Amino acid sequence: MLHVNGNLQSESSSALLVNAGDVRTENGYQNGDFVLTDSATVMGDGVYRLQGDWLNSAVFVADSSRVILEGNDEYIGGDSISYFFNLELRGSGIKTQLIDAFTTNELALNDRELAIDSFSMTVTNPRVSSVTSDATFLAEGFASTLIDGRLVRQMVHDSTYIFPMGSSVGLTRYRPVDLKPNGASGETFSVGFNNYDATVNGHPIILHDSSVCRINNQYYHLIEHNVGMADADLTMYYHSTDGHFDQIAQWDTLPTVQWRVIGNDSQLSTSYQTIQVDSVSDFTPIQFALAVLTPAAPAIVGDTVVCDSNMLWTYEVTPSNAGSVYFWDIPTDAMISAGGGTDAIDVDWLSSPGGEITVYEIDTNGCQSFPGMTNVNLFPGLSADFDTTGNPLYGLFEFGNYSTGADGYFWNFGDGNASVNENPTHQYELPGLYEVVLTAENSYGCTSKDTLWIEVIEGIDVPNVFSPNGDGNNDFFYANSIGMTEKSISIFNRWGKEIYYSSKLDFAWDGTNIWSGLPASEGTYFYVIKASSVTREYEYSGALMLHR
Repeated sequence: MLHVNGNLQSESSSALLVNAGDVRTENGYQNGDFVLTDSATVMGDGVYRLQGDWLNSAVFVADSSRVILEGNDEYIGGDSISYFFNLELRGSGIKTQLIDAFTTNELALNDRELAIDSFSMTVTNPRVSSVTSDATFLAEGFASTLIDGRLVRQMVHDSTYIFPMGSSVGLTRYRPVDLKPNGASGETFSVGFNNYDATVNGHPIILHDSSVCRINNQYYHLIEHNVGMADADLTMYYHSTDGHFDQIAQWDTLPTVQWRVIGNDSQLSTSYQTIQVDSVSDFTPIQFALAVLTPAAPAIVGDTVVCDSNMLWTYEVTPSNAGSVYFWDIPTDAMISAGGGTDAIDVDWLSSPGGEITVYEIDTNGCQSFPGMTNVNLFPGLSADFDTTGNPLYGLFEFGNYSTGADGYFWNFGDGNASVNENPTHQYELPGLYEVVLTAENSYGCTSKDTLWIEVIEGIDVPNVFSPNGDGNNDFFYANSIGMTEKSISIFNRWGKEIYYSSKLDFAWDGTNIWSGLPASEGTYFYVIKASSVTREYEYSGALMLHR
């Protein structure tokens, strides 16, 4: 072991330090720097533990050594690019590069920040685990960059390579990027992280198409595909304190200079939220940022045909999102009576003939949706109205239709029968109380109803005259009845001789003597009708006048 309480400096071209053990410089008498100058050579498989800076302006042969920066704020500098085998960050503070550097085996960040600044740190070992950092939530190690700085990784596996990016400038953030090359045969990717609005570097976040609500104004990544042809699955991380995002966007210059979304094939939420886009093949331009899509237009649910302007009509959006505010616009001669700003409104159409209803949503991200629209037509003036005439003993009713503004009708007579005639006639077969409903409808689907109760009485109605002369008017003698289960009739001439008999419920005498087969002459005849219902028996008798 070589322990130096201060700086260790090798400054002669003939100086050769072979470290096969453990070299340690301590921040004591001096800073604890490890300094190589004037073509001096350091080599060997040992460990270098530094509390000061690594300043290489000579020849460093890493072999299989490990360099550990375990002091406070430390620098990797000098005039010569250092090729570390293993580089590990410990201690406290930030480890800052003042020159490009390479790590050929493992870069272990632990819980420290490697400030690559405007330089590059290239990890040439294609093993997935060649870059490691502390995974403790909110205490992760990360690499930070300035505008031209990059963490570079070489890849040969179809596996996920992590780029643990972050920054302590302003608000400290750990925002890694995962890249998984598909069919990798020798790919090189490099990533930078800028912890501020991309507008600062000439990529205005206000430039985007209408499908985008907003681009992340807090940070963005620079992702380059330096070597190879394979496409790659891209995953970007964010924290809930950054807000909500649902897309990855890429700066574009053709055909329009603006940010455009490249997709969201999967999204996960753990300690950090992630958005992944599969099979990204174009990493030019290199600017990538998180984005939020413009919310889709809310659909409006409600009647688009208003038949009665004297009542309130409800319109609501679907789906309704908790926390969102909704802005409605209706025709100027109508009024929102309730629900303004919410997902459902009541509209009083007043004297309005109708028109367009629009609504847009401001969601919890502050994003304004595309407008949802529906068109409403008002057709007032439809009114159903009817009356009826009829003999309750006949069970036969005529219905007079006095509806206005209607194009079609539907009658429900209450006994299982219906009609679509404008002025129907209906025969009831049983006594009872019936609800008759007329539904009037116009060509726009508006309906109006009118209702009337009618009573059909059990009994028999017997006429006293008929004229069987073949003129088609009152040619038969019959007795209408309601509720009868049995009925018979006998007709006698004035000498008391029976000339007609029937036991049919629907008998109809045409004026013929059933015994002689000859027409009965004009005159007065007498009838006896006997009938029964489920409740009682009936008997009717009287005179009948036959005219020829």
